[in-house]
Amino acid sequence: AMEFLRRHTDLHKQSGIKGDRFSLGLWIGGSATPNNIKASTRQIKEFKEGTIEGNPLVLTDCPWCRAKIGRFKRFRKTFLRGINEDKTEGPLLLCPDSSCDFGSDNRNLSIPVEVIDQRIYMYPPSVIISTADKLALLAYRPKAGSLFGRKFINNAEYKQIFRPPQLIIQDELHLISGPLGTMYAVYEGIIESLCSEINDNIVTKPKIIASTATIRNAEEQVKSVYARS
Repeated sequence: AMEFLRRHTDLHKQSGIKGDRFSLGLWIGGSATPNNIKASTRQIKEFKEGTIEGNPLVLTDCPWCRAKIGRFKRFRKTFLRGINEDKTEGPLLLCPDSSCDFGSDNRNLSIPVEVIDQRIYMYPPSVIISTADKLALLAYRPKAGSLFGRKFINNAEYKQIFRPPQLIIQDELHLISGPLGTMYAVYEGIIESLCSEINDNIVTKPKIIASTATIRNAEEQVKSVYARS
């Protein structure tokens, strides 16, 4: 919906908002989504052949019009709909209904959802859904710096090319305790640093919203994990 509004603000007698599209990224690991374009191409082939059941690109229908995405049979042959197997940029998700606003195989007009790690680094989404354990990969994936507005130049240094994330939403805060809480707090300090901006020697940290199933010792937990109150 946000991408639709960005494109069609002329509905309110205004021109569309310029810039990159509003997109969503699912960054959760190889067991659920492909790590790279090569793996995604292989998994899509296996999906088409029936070797694996679930769509490796996750979506089963268009989030805008609900047209079905996946495999289907016709005349004893299996076909894919809603998946454009681009050999250069990797598979794209698009609505199989060409009349839908997201039914184009152009990347900027396709469904604005990224699930392949390599493409997420290439085209950093506006919102990223991730798991805490994925943060450990930051030390081994230099290109992941793009998620924080940084580009790795000449394999030597990072350059800030756009603003880092300004909002962190943490679900299930009550589960981040014990040994996991200790490890997560270490990575959280790094994430906060990567998401902070410095202007005129003033440090602006990202806002953090957390949800928890219990308010018991919540204040103490927040202070321990985020060093905030």
